[in-house]
Amino acid sequence: MRRWPLRASATGGQSEAEPAKRRAPAPKRTPVPARTAAAAQPTEVRPSGRDATPAAEGPTSTRLVPVERLMELAGAGVTPDYVDGMAELGYPSLSWDQLIELRTQGVGPEYVRGLAQAGHPRLTPEQLVSLRTQGVSPDFVRGLAAEGLKDLSLSELLELRTQGVSPEYVRSLRAAGYTNLSVTDLLGARSNGVAAEDAVALRGMGYTDLSLGRLVGLRTMGVTAEYVRGLQAQGYKGLSAPMLIGLRSQGITVEYVRGLKELGYAGLAAGELIELRSHGVTPEFVRDLKDAGYDHLTTRELIDLRSHGIDPALLKRVKGRGERSR
Repeated sequence: MRRWPLRASATGGQSEAEPAKRRAPAPKRTPVPARTAAAAQPTEVRPSGRDATPAAEGPTSTRLVPVERLMELAGAGVTPDYVDGMAELGYPSLSWDQLIELRTQGVGPEYVRGLAQAGHPRLTPEQLVSLRTQGVSPDFVRGLAAEGLKDLSLSELLELRTQGVSPEYVRSLRAAGYTNLSVTDLLGARSNGVAAEDAVALRGMGYTDLSLGRLVGLRTMGVTAEYVRGLQAQGYKGLSAPMLIGLRSQGITVEYVRGLKELGYAGLAAGELIELRSHGVTPEFVRDLKDAGYDHLTTRELIDLRSHGIDPALLKRVKGRGERSR
């Protein structure tokens, strides 16, 4: 059974046979060349790596991995093959803690080799752990490169992954006509919920020249393909992107437009809708006025009544009363 030796030190102490050999009389007292004399001296072995300890005098000593740490290594799945595989890839001096953390996080020789082949060799153990815990796999890196995002930094890879920008997401945007996108473009689109389906749907409703920035602006304000479709069903077609943003930012919903339409206010201009809504004229307010007998009011009259705080209940109570005679 293969054990886990840890070389503590190896110094220049001589073996017992060596002094005896040197005390034996030589046939001739021939001077020994300097090189031969040096070779006769015992070789000093210097430990290396994080586990190296200062050289000790006396015979070479070897101490084993403490039982507790050995159990931790085994429990984490660190095997001799794993250690050898990592060493072959340029990690020969990993500490116990590093071996345990790397193995626990799923960083193995195959993962390291895949990242190197994808353009990210010689990463530190800390970088490997960070990438692995965030889900940055070699396939992820290769997939982004296939979509035109090559030579990305580690921070860019991490940010794209944490924001949910996948190769499939980039591919869908490219299929919708958005090519040559930067990392910043993609992060802005994804963080604001922009989907390629929205772009395709809006294009089908006549919005064929929307830039990705404009698409992000629409999505940020809540202008979705469903919202635009609903407005078009109420007769509002061909509205510009800024007008759509203006309507949505004022809280004009499809239900609001439908409610006014049912009360006789159909065909209002988009600007009139914005003015009515900004002054607090709601379908409920218009309905209460109708119930009080004030029907067929103009939009200006509706705005004036609302601006002056007229309560429809008051109108019901004073209805039919004239001016007091003096």
